[in-house]
Amino acid sequence: MFGAATVRPADDGCSLMLGLSRFDIVHPAALWEMFGGAAPDSRGRRDYMAALTFRTLSLDAAETALEAGNIRGVDRIGTSVLVPAAEAFGVTLEFSV
Repeated sequence: MFGAATVRPADDGCSLMLGLSRFDIVHPAALWEMFGGAAPDSRGRRDYMAALTFRTLSLDAAETALEAGNIRGVDRIGTSVLVPAAEAFGVTLEFSV
């Protein structure tokens, strides 16, 4: 459907390149390695959207906005700010520079 140039294999699954977007399809173990306790519970599902990454110009601004919205459990790790799935309707949110 998308062609070989669009779907790229990765060590932990594969990536689908669509314009400026990239969709990563990963194994559950890779999901936990990437997001730890911020990752969602599969609730017995085999396939589900687990995380969404947003590019931002400022992690400080992202943290400030999340704090103003009373979002709990926000964690800054390296060049990312993570919102746990439990605070975001079952999907981990990552803000990254």
